Amino acid sequence: MNGFRKMKIGTKVLAGFILMALIAGTIGGVGILNINKVADEDTLLYKKMTIPLVDLCNIISAFQRSRVDLRALIQAENEQESQKRFASLRDLAVEIDKSADNYQKIISTKEGQRVFDVFRKAKKEYQGTVDRITERMAAGKQAEAAALLKQTSDSADRMKKAIEGLAARRVQRAKATSDMNTAAARTAGLVMAILLAMGAGLALAMGFLIKRDVAGIIKGILHESRHLVEEIVEGKLDTRGDIEKINDEFREIVEGTNRLIDAFAGPINVTADYVDRISKGDIPPKISDACKGDFNEIKNNLNQCIDAFNALVFDANVLTKATLAGRLDTRADASKHGGDFGRIIGGMNRSLDSLVRHIDKMPAPALILGKDFSIRYINQTGADLLGLSKERLLGAKCFDHFKTADCRTEKCACFRAMHRGQTATSETEAHPCGMSLEISYTGVPIRDEDGSIIGAFEFIIDQTAITQAVQLARKVADFGGREVQKLNEIFDRLSQGDLNISIEANEGDCGIEDTRQEFQRLYEAINLNIEKMRRALSMTVQSQKLESIGQLAAGIAHEINTPIQFVGDNLFFLKDSFAELIGALPKKEDVEGKIDLDYLLSEIPLAIAQSLDGIDRVSKIVHAMKDFSHSSQGEKSPVDINRAIETATIVSRNEWKYVASLETDFDQNLPMVSCMGDEFNQVLLNLLINAAHAIEERHDQEMGAIKVTTRQNDGWVEIRIGDTGKGIPEAIRKKIFDPFFTTKAVGKGTGQGLAIAHDIVVNKHGGSIDFESETNKGTTFIIRLPVAPGIG
Repeated sequence: MNGFRKMKIGTKVLAGFILMALIAGTIGGVGILNINKVADEDTLLYKKMTIPLVDLCNIISAFQRSRVDLRALIQAENEQESQKRFASLRDLAVEIDKSADNYQKIISTKEGQRVFDVFRKAKKEYQGTVDRITERMAAGKQAEAAALLKQTSDSADRMKKAIEGLAARRVQRAKATSDMNTAAARTAGLVMAILLAMGAGLALAMGFLIKRDVAGIIKGILHESRHLVEEIVEGKLDTRGDIEKINDEFREIVEGTNRLIDAFAGPINVTADYVDRISKGDIPPKISDACKGDFNEIKNNLNQCIDAFNALVFDANVLTKATLAGRLDTRADASKHGGDFGRIIGGMNRSLDSLVRHIDKMPAPALILGKDFSIRYINQTGADLLGLSKERLLGAKCFDHFKTADCRTEKCACFRAMHRGQTATSETEAHPCGMSLEISYTGVPIRDEDGSIIGAFEFIIDQTAITQAVQLARKVADFGGREVQKLNEIFDRLSQGDLNISIEANEGDCGIEDTRQEFQRLYEAINLNIEKMRRALSMTVQSQKLESIGQLAAGIAHEINTPIQFVGDNLFFLKDSFAELIGALPKKEDVEGKIDLDYLLSEIPLAIAQSLDGIDRVSKIVHAMKDFSHSSQGEKSPVDINRAIETATIVSRNEWKYVASLETDFDQNLPMVSCMGDEFNQVLLNLLINAAHAIEERHDQEMGAIKVTTRQNDGWVEIRIGDTGKGIPEAIRKKIFDPFFTTKAVGKGTGQGLAIAHDIVVNKHGGSIDFESETNKGTTFIIRLPVAPGIG
């Protein structure tokens, strides 16, 4: 039986034919024809059921690789890796399409085509998602690509199920073919049983054995293929197919699949191992194994990464050793490194530059000495003290220049630091360049990477100069503290809008005269700026007033034009009408026949009245403009607040009449208020125009309402200007009086109106301005002005 199992399918069929020929002769020929039919179906089964499994494996492998590349693309850290992933995704898409086309060629049934169409639709959906992600990555939209990656899970699951559907369809077709073979074998057995019982029995037995063996082969191949696909999908790249479970004739299929997995898993495992070692700081040797295709590119990329890390470590070690040895002028060539590695080396170079600059700027001499007391580095302060350049001092012995009493003795702090390995400090006299100084100096041991002492870091302090400097610094600090407090008070007053300020520095002794002069120069600049601010504010108020008048000019022209127009029309009417009357007067008896006397008698007085009304309106507008533009010359005078409001409403009428009705509620017993009339008119005008704009910004079709009321309360005159606009949002209510703050569209407002109003009311008139607001219901501004004694 084992020998039969090891036989090839063709051999088994041939053995059956020989046996049947020996038993049945011509009748066996009939059986041979049927067996040949079974053989043909088995061959077809191999071609259409087994071979497509290779294409299915290719599709599955390419599909899983594309998912890995897609994630790697989003996580790519440089352009080279991104382009590599883009190319790999394109190649995998081509590979899937090619394998799918090969598989489609063997489809011969509608049901098979339907299952394939499901797969093709899932493939198209998945590829569409991949294309959208790559498009966003190509456009630099990594966040959007990462969000889309989460959406690929469903489309990937549908594609996986579609692939499993294709495999299941192959199994069903294999079973159907196997069933057909069984039917053919039974037919042959039945024919042969009729003709010869022995031949029929043997043929039936042979057919049964062949059918079971073929089905077992196919089942084994499908089982191993499905097992490999599931394991690879789960990321278990060490799984291999068991060729011992497959017939010798078909082992090449499983062996080929195993070799494919080996070729794929090997470079992946090596890459993972190298990345793990590099991430832990263990830089491995370069890969010398020969690789092909994309695997060779992976190898080259890893080797380049290793070279880059080795170069980075080398230059870092060079800088470290040079710094430990006191050669602070040593730098590495950052241009030899790419990307972030170049920035790392550049950062180390800049760190050393910064260190040297800081040490150079130290107010005390600082040196790095070798064990033989040769100067390996000296800062600029030390070089200046010794009167020589830093270049000339490098390599010289420190004791030849500082000439202290401790030099060349065990009292030297640097000697003790280098021989005892501990920081040491000494105080002594030094005589550099013939000077006599009381110094305190400290030696700090410098060690190499092995911990051996290779020199000392020394810094020197002139004790006398420091004492004098401390005393002077304390005096300067005390003086500066008082002046800074004064500045804080000045800035606090400025923040509250108080420009009536002048500041001067306090007197001080000669030790802090330079500091006092610096403060005085600062104060003079502040005083100059405050004066400029006062002038600018005055010009801004006038400019705001002129701007407002300019904005209202067109409206005022319209307001004047309308009454003038109907005055003119009525006068023309009167002219023509009186001409008719004059023409009719000589013949009184014919008057009623020529003109409508009753009509003229009623309309002429009405026209005259309208003309007079129009002229009165023009007069009011002109007087309002005259009152509004009258300059107070910066001096206060008694002002009728009610009349000022009426003037402002007339001047601004063209701003509010199309969006709101205006109602006034005046306290007729309101006392006169001492103020600068033109500037207060500007406040009223700004608030009325703001109210009109707030109503206009509601974007509804209904007319809004503006209401102005005046009252007196405990020595104050209170003015309320309310509107039914959109209100002031809670978030900006604290800012509306800030200069240049505006919520209006660009070109609509300057952000100066309310700031100027606040300055005029609060700073120039000693009053207050506040508001009450409710979102989408409206805002009311409240102005309170003091009533000066004796004015009523």
